[in-house]
Amino acid sequence: MDVANTMYKGQQLLKINQCRIALKVTYLSDIASIDGKRILLAYYQGRQHLESGRRTRLQWSPVGQLPKSWWDLWQEFLTCWCGTALHIPVPLRGWYEGAEILTLHCFYMHERRLIMQYQDSYHEFLPYTARSKTRFHPQSQPFHDLHLLDESEVVDIAYKSSSIFVLSKCTPVIITTTPTPEVRSFRDLYRDLSPELQRIIGTVDWPAPQELQVIVESISAGTAMGVSDGSVRTKEKRASQAWIIQAPDGSEIKGKGPVDGDMEARTIHRAELQGQTAIFLMLSLFIQIFGGKIISYCDNQTVVRKLQHGWKLWRYRHTKGPDGDLQALLRKTLQDLEHQSFSYNEDWVKGHQDDDGEISSMAQQVQLNVRMDGDTKEAYHLPMQWQTQAFVPVLRAEGCAVYIGDRKITSNLHRTALERWHEEAAREYLNSRHGFNAEIFSTIYWQSLRFALTKFNPHRRSTAVKALHRHLPTQDKLFKHGRIAMTSVCPGCLQCNETNMHVYCCPNLEALKKRKEDWHELWKQLH
Repeated sequence: MDVANTMYKGQQLLKINQCRIALKVTYLSDIASIDGKRILLAYYQGRQHLESGRRTRLQWSPVGQLPKSWWDLWQEFLTCWCGTALHIPVPLRGWYEGAEILTLHCFYMHERRLIMQYQDSYHEFLPYTARSKTRFHPQSQPFHDLHLLDESEVVDIAYKSSSIFVLSKCTPVIITTTPTPEVRSFRDLYRDLSPELQRIIGTVDWPAPQELQVIVESISAGTAMGVSDGSVRTKEKRASQAWIIQAPDGSEIKGKGPVDGDMEARTIHRAELQGQTAIFLMLSLFIQIFGGKIISYCDNQTVVRKLQHGWKLWRYRHTKGPDGDLQALLRKTLQDLEHQSFSYNEDWVKGHQDDDGEISSMAQQVQLNVRMDGDTKEAYHLPMQWQTQAFVPVLRAEGCAVYIGDRKITSNLHRTALERWHEEAAREYLNSRHGFNAEIFSTIYWQSLRFALTKFNPHRRSTAVKALHRHLPTQDKLFKHGRIAMTSVCPGCLQCNETNMHVYCCPNLEALKKRKEDWHELWKQLH
């Protein structure tokens, strides 16, 4: 689909994707020949895995019978990309050792014996004639010489003329992976985390081994304390988080790092939530060896309530709530910790108390929160690889994600999808109605406008939107639409027609007074 996205847009791209789903295809290797050099004809013609001797491991949702015009578009796409011979421009390489395979190759060949794997059993097909090497009878018989499978070649097949034909065969080339180094310390456990989890945790300030042992013992005894904080710099388009786990004697391990995501996703809620997620991810490393308990503090009440109440129900639409990817990861991490006899308490701490007085006389969690507030600012000066980026990968805990271009939708999935769907029509309307070209459009801070409108109740919000677009039900508009039969003259001043522009400059004394009151109220809210 990455290639199709460069060649097609809109409805055409949607139709190609539906054909892909109908074929139950995830990767290019699912429809490529075993040697990785060309697209199999069966997939080009819209036939499913059974026609090529393959089987998917996934449960795909049915899409029904697709129109012939959609399959014509699918063939056009493959022809434009691979040519009429369906040769893949950049042939695929070997198979990675230990990689997850979603589409299984079920046919093998040893000398002139065609073997098929079906679930846990194996079957053999006999050659069509005494001299046949590529044509076999469709009737099968049990295959018991399982020791020959290690010497067999994987083959692509096709059904034709009541026979099975071998199209190509190849001994799979296995690309071996570097063996995982031995785990000798907590640093090694951190090293073995996936890159996306390491990025969520950030850079870690590792203490001396003796201090680390004290921290582990305090977690095991339930006396350790965790505190996190987040920061967002809207003008700089950056965000950061910092966290700390401290033992009663002052031994501590801490870290800081960026908060990724597009500009709309980089909220203080996401920064605070990532800080708490980082604490529990680090605890999951310790709990691999020791059980325990911790009390964790955060100065964002929404995050605190979520951790206190937990997640009793988890569905796809909930995972795409506020920062659903981090919520899914945090929920999965806490579940794993609970299975290992670990418990936690979550509490709120008021932030920025250093503005009220000397912090040395304040509670320990307050002092740590102030320190983390300073660390979030230091995180902005980390090396370039630890600076905020727009791209956010799919986390294993969330299972799936929705992207619009390179932008991952982490919040408000339904609203964002609708806005994207109607974006082009909305831009055309604003251009024709208000003369908003691309340059003017980029200078408007739409998030502030959205925030202001959400403060109104539905009735006032509707009136405000009508006023913005000059669609208020004025006398002039109602008269033109035939909804009133008398006149279009303003009932306040009785001097001219009541248009949308006249509403803001009517000389009527009551209207003047009301506009003055509204202006003072607006000025008060802005200051």
